[in-house]
Amino acid sequence: MYEVELLNLTSNKVFIKKFNSYDFMKKFVNKVNYSKKLKLLSITDNSYLYD
Repeated sequence: MYEVELLNLTSNKVFIKKFNSYDFMKKFVNKVNYSKKLKLLSITDNSYLYD
């Protein structure tokens, strides 16, 4: 499981989005990089816990 921590720049709130697939997470992060309303704070890889 991968956790992506984001900052909403319009409301200044931090939220976490969880993904089970690395590919979906990478696609989402790619979209966030071009977004003007969201900022990427961190990516956490918790996949070792679910083996």
